[in-house]
Amino acid sequence: MPSRFEKKLIDQGFADTRAPSLDKALHDLHSAICRLDGFNLRLLRKHYPEAIPLARKFVKIYPCDNQLNDPHFYGK
Repeated sequence: MPSRFEKKLIDQGFADTRAPSLDKALHDLHSAICRLDGFNLRLLRKHYPEAIPLARKFVKIYPCDNQLNDPHFYGK
């Protein structure tokens, strides 16, 4: 059974065969960001500024404890 995010991707036109791997990739991205220390978060924001907003879009579908909203850690 497709997850909520997979359903959203399919509704947006993504192939149902690609939705599970995209779901997993964004879940893994969010998990990795949550585990970063301050130094590595600064590097992520500097070199990959699109990573945190992308992970935020993912957690809107899967509400969890860390929504990556603290501007001191995750920026705007």
